[in-house]
Amino acid sequence: MSAKSCVIAFCVMILSMLQSNLQAQLYEDFSSPAWPYAGWVGDTANFGTSTGRLQIPARTTETSSYVAVPYAFLRGDLAYPLQFDFEVKTADPTTANNAVVYLWGDSANIANSSNAFYLAFDPSSDKAMLYERVAGVSTAVLSTDTAVDYEILKFSVTKSPANVITMQMQVYNNGGTTFLRADTVFTTHAISSAINWTGNGFFGVKFTYSSSYYNRFYLDDVNLRALVPDTVPPAVRTAVVESGDDNNDFVLVTFNEPVDSATAVNANNYRITTLPQVEQSPLFNGTLIGENQVRLNYSRLIPNMLHQLKVCNVKDLAGNAMSLCQTAPIKLHADDYQAPVATEAAARSVSTVKVRFNEVMDSISALNTANYSISSVNPTEVEYGRTSVLLTFAQAWQELVSYTLHVENVYDLSANMVASTDLTFVLDTTYNNLIINEILFNPQVGGDDYVEIYNKSERAIPLGNIILATWDDNNNRLKTACRISDTAVIAPHDYCVVTRDTALSRHYTVMSPEKVIYPLNALPTYANGEGTVIIALKDSTVIDRFDYTEKMHNTFLNNVKGVSLERRSFDLGTQNESNWHSAAKSAGYGTPTYKNSQSYDFLYNEGDITVEPTLFSPDADGYNDVANISYQFENCDYTGNIFIYDAQGRLVRRLERNAILGCHGVFAWDGTNEAKARCQVGNYVVYMEVFDTKGNKQTFKKVVTLMVK
Repeated sequence: MSAKSCVIAFCVMILSMLQSNLQAQLYEDFSSPAWPYAGWVGDTANFGTSTGRLQIPARTTETSSYVAVPYAFLRGDLAYPLQFDFEVKTADPTTANNAVVYLWGDSANIANSSNAFYLAFDPSSDKAMLYERVAGVSTAVLSTDTAVDYEILKFSVTKSPANVITMQMQVYNNGGTTFLRADTVFTTHAISSAINWTGNGFFGVKFTYSSSYYNRFYLDDVNLRALVPDTVPPAVRTAVVESGDDNNDFVLVTFNEPVDSATAVNANNYRITTLPQVEQSPLFNGTLIGENQVRLNYSRLIPNMLHQLKVCNVKDLAGNAMSLCQTAPIKLHADDYQAPVATEAAARSVSTVKVRFNEVMDSISALNTANYSISSVNPTEVEYGRTSVLLTFAQAWQELVSYTLHVENVYDLSANMVASTDLTFVLDTTYNNLIINEILFNPQVGGDDYVEIYNKSERAIPLGNIILATWDDNNNRLKTACRISDTAVIAPHDYCVVTRDTALSRHYTVMSPEKVIYPLNALPTYANGEGTVIIALKDSTVIDRFDYTEKMHNTFLNNVKGVSLERRSFDLGTQNESNWHSAAKSAGYGTPTYKNSQSYDFLYNEGDITVEPTLFSPDADGYNDVANISYQFENCDYTGNIFIYDAQGRLVRRLERNAILGCHGVFAWDGTNEAKARCQVGNYVVYMEVFDTKGNKQTFKKVVTLMVK
């Protein structure tokens, strides 16, 4: 959905709400967090609406607080019943903890009104009482029969033109979800002329509280009105997604008044729009929940997108039907009016920058390139990541130069828009020079896993921002991460080993004990069979990744427990299986903190292949255990096959078939045949053929000798 269409939808919704409230002298549901509202006076600094209700969010030095707002009925309204609806929660009524709701008072300092009409709770009986105060003297007018205690109460007080006062109280459990009981009382009472409904009066509330009870009170859903003949159709107040299942979502639609059940549950009167060309209808008719709420059942909504509900033809109880369809954003939470925040921007390469938000964002607005810019230049591509986006720009960042990214017009999934924000970032590629160099994932009894990291850069790299992790394939994200250190630094062209094994030197030769780091929290558990090792930044940006399996170990090792896998070359890719080998027996099957026993400087001859060494002995002693087949071509588009033949020309091993080669690389032959059995001693021919999509082809033959020491 475009930003323009979202703005239009908001305008339609706001106009609808205004039209529905023209007959109300005072209506407030406290849904906006932008407290204090215009016109409200009193101890406004002590109150807040962040919960969608008016309450005291923090302790105050005072033991009571009040707020009030002016209102007055029109003279003609007195010909109709006046109705006062509101919801209030109070603690167990005492003199120290009580709530008073003033339906009318003659002073902005509502509690000090000389003349007033108000509801309070009697500390001795715990009952709700309606009082009239004239010239400072209060008299009880009505009393409920039901005592209340830590419950949520919905009141409706009605004054007829003939001064018949009726009060209904509905009691709900403390969570507000379960109706418990109702109590209705009425009396004929000649209200004093000092209480002038058409004069300059105020509505307000006063909470009296102890230091530990300040947050036990709230006021909500205030509606003061004359019950004139209803000619205004209902309006949609909110549409909220409720929890569903794997195949369905439920949307709870709340109207501003009671609605006609037949039209309110009719599935034909509702549509959810995700994109201009995508509409969903309810699966079947809805269910009326209370007098003004309808629950609709939809097929699973498209995730990570802002949805709008379109409502048509619904009537209220007076028969007023919507003449125009109304739209409202579908919120994930009823009280979600908080704008999302763009929290940080970080360079991920020389031309990409990642922007993070504090919540899941609408993918349509998040993918709009026009919503991001650097010096008025927009990105060429945007990749969506729920709580982040990866932006690609045509320009290249300069190392260690500060850039400013502007972000605007991006929405969360409840139609709240991020504030216009400027974020700075700097390209620093130092961390990209950290690589996984060695891993022990199947330790000896009494030992523990370890991961060795190598810094192949010319600069020292602090590890305070680095974590070690594994990978969650089901959710495609990091899991079980640990922080390495707050203070450790890895020197240029040097190693560090991360482990929980405090006795590592008992199992292996540790040349530099000071390079062993014990992580700040538990090291991830690396499975013996297969797993993933990841070096990442604390913000989950992956620096290096190694997907290992036990099968990468030397075929002729009878027992791999306590044997580490070593990287053979710093230059070849971490995920290149040929770049890993079991640590040599001569090195104690592990080389933590120093050069790997299996490290190898591969030879590359332009336009040719090289087999090194020409004599090899696959006996797992750590010396010339494999034959390395390296290549380098000017054409980087080759696909290749590698076959091993014996001296009689018989095929013994199909080493690689249709491998994507690139410009250079290395494959390793461990001296086994197709059945993974060791080949006999003798000479063998390495035959390699390469070809591209244009039909160009080259073939190479090299001789290598397998021997046993």
